[in-house]
Amino acid sequence: MPEGFWTCIMRPNSCLIGLIFFSILFTHQAFGRCMKGDFNYSVDDLKLGPYRYEARHNSDTAQGYFTINRGNLTLFEEGGEQSQRFYVNPGPEACGLPVAGKSITGENRAELAVLGWSGGAHCCFTLYIYALGNRPYLIQKVDQGHSDGVRFVHLSPDPVPEIIINDWTFAYWKISFAKSPAPEVILKYNGQHWAFSPDLMRKPLPSTKSLSKIRKSIAASFKLARYSASDGDTSDTGAPVVLWSHLIRLIYTGHADTAWSLLNDTWPQDNPNMLRFAEQFHQRLAKSAYYVDLQKMNPKVPLFLKQ
Repeated sequence: MPEGFWTCIMRPNSCLIGLIFFSILFTHQAFGRCMKGDFNYSVDDLKLGPYRYEARHNSDTAQGYFTINRGNLTLFEEGGEQSQRFYVNPGPEACGLPVAGKSITGENRAELAVLGWSGGAHCCFTLYIYALGNRPYLIQKVDQGHSDGVRFVHLSPDPVPEIIINDWTFAYWKISFAKSPAPEVILKYNGQHWAFSPDLMRKPLPSTKSLSKIRKSIAASFKLARYSASDGDTSDTGAPVVLWSHLIRLIYTGHADTAWSLLNDTWPQDNPNMLRFAEQFHQRLAKSAYYVDLQKMNPKVPLFLKQ
């Protein structure tokens, strides 16, 4: 049974308000005026040279799918079970996706980005990027987890935009979804696909003054976490979510050594569960699709606390 279920049973009004707020935010930020297949409506007039994009949604089965066709031949099809909506940008500037048919990679060809949503309050989203040249193919399928928006941004002199997504490995871990840390991950195009970019992920170490404030914040949060499940792990280690949020932020910016020092410095002496928490934290972190990349970005420090 999903974590947070009993919270919604005991406090239905708070969950309802949250879902309404999320729906408004989700619709506005994620898709804007994107074109979508909706309730048996066929989007069959989006032509990209010799190709045609078509999306449908069946209100009876609550399933959606899209196809990319050339003439009467279906080249690609995605969707079906657990699929609700697929979105594209017909242009110009209709929504946050790249304009359909324009090159994203800089290659001399038409390309198409499609955002799929499985349905539900916030999950799950998948980004598909296709090359529609003489030999069309799927460039990449990016699992976005709970991230409802797509961010193509220019962070380097390279003309090909980077993609920013969130890593949702820690969603619902010891805490509600609303307070779950979800660090940003920057993907850079390497000539074949978008991949984790340690150079763009790495950030300067927080100043001594900032680290001092962080330590004080964690110390105060330990006291709150003793009494409030919304502030931390009251049922097991007693760690506050503020602690592992800072650990994650440091590790994902190339400062695992400082993360472990922070854990040692801020863990209360009267709490015997530090190594237990560190082991649980590492087990969760290891589930990240970017775990190997994070270890490479922190080559001198293991991503677990030595006993």
